[in-house]
Amino acid sequence: MLICCLAPLPGSAPCDIRSMAEFVVRESLSAHQHGASVILWPEYLWAFCSDVNTATPALLESLLSPLKKEKLFVLAGTLQIVCSEGKAPSNTALILSHGQWYLQDKIALAPREASMTSTHAIRLFTINGLRIATLICMDVEMPELGTLLKQQSVDILLVPFCVEDEEGIRRIAVCAEARSIELGCYTAICPLLGTPPGNKAEAIGDIQFFHPAQKAFANVPPPVIERTQILLTGTCPIDSKALRLARRNWMESTPSTSFCSGISVKSSDSES
Repeated sequence: MLICCLAPLPGSAPCDIRSMAEFVVRESLSAHQHGASVILWPEYLWAFCSDVNTATPALLESLLSPLKKEKLFVLAGTLQIVCSEGKAPSNTALILSHGQWYLQDKIALAPREASMTSTHAIRLFTINGLRIATLICMDVEMPELGTLLKQQSVDILLVPFCVEDEEGIRRIAVCAEARSIELGCYTAICPLLGTPPGNKAEAIGDIQFFHPAQKAFANVPPPVIERTQILLTGTCPIDSKALRLARRNWMESTPSTSFCSGISVKSSDSES
């Protein structure tokens, strides 16, 4: 199985919802024709659309409907969604699995998202026998969420993100690799690139892939990162055999959820 991350280069993203949907459909189907069955787009992808305030889940599902004809798993970016009148918006991922669209909110909201809401739920999907979960941006920085997913035998973790500084890139990348080691899974991170309308700072980052730090992955094929005129793309083959071998030797490098049972923390400091 092949994962493909697609990040529009600055200035290349369409500026209205219908054109963006056509862009996502076209490039997703192209990636599928080249072997990808799991496709990841960035956080806040739809923020580039000047008419994004008119977007609803029903409208986007309709515009992206050509993707349902293929056997694809697509995380078609995130956007702010108001699902009911009077409710604060959520930063929500649009996820296509087995021909059905699903919504998943970002859980760990950034300071600029303080007024937003979340359903506080992580959806799990099974594709070709492999379990997929999503942690949006800051969600991957939360070890507690990794502990929850550890109990679910997740094979692939998808992380769409949007950051505006080098420190943010480092946090996402380091924590994504940590989750790969802890969960014994593949992790893909996909950045927003450029400056959406109304933003003051430019979103930056790189597509990266991580896998468990175990001997079973010593010789797996490396990911391929390419740049076209409009897209930064990254593809990574999933070695399910390596995953199975790693699961037989959890304690080589993947911490157990029960390891800290019975361990206490004691302070040796005395107050002055």
